[in-house]
Amino acid sequence: MPEQRWNTTSSSSPNAGSAAWPPAPRTTPNATLVVRVPAGRYLRVRTEGPLPYAIVDGWATIWAAEDRGELDRAYATDFEVWPAGRQPEIYVSLRPAR
Repeated sequence: MPEQRWNTTSSSSPNAGSAAWPPAPRTTPNATLVVRVPAGRYLRVRTEGPLPYAIVDGWATIWAAEDRGELDRAYATDFEVWPAGRQPEIYVSLRPAR
């Protein structure tokens, strides 16, 4: 399974003067959904195959890797990105590097 670990570079913080966290999503004039994702370490899982099976298989792969002790999940902010015309990606939050 293709995967990549990455770090967000956002300086936003759940405690940085926000009355509500997470902030509500908003849309831009061209109907693009905009959300803020907390900074941290994430595992990106690229899906393959027809939908919705690709997403189900992606999550099954994540859970199997976790059962084998290969992931140190944070259970903080997991999310999916569904870009138009491309395969969705799953992002799983990881604990900080030791």
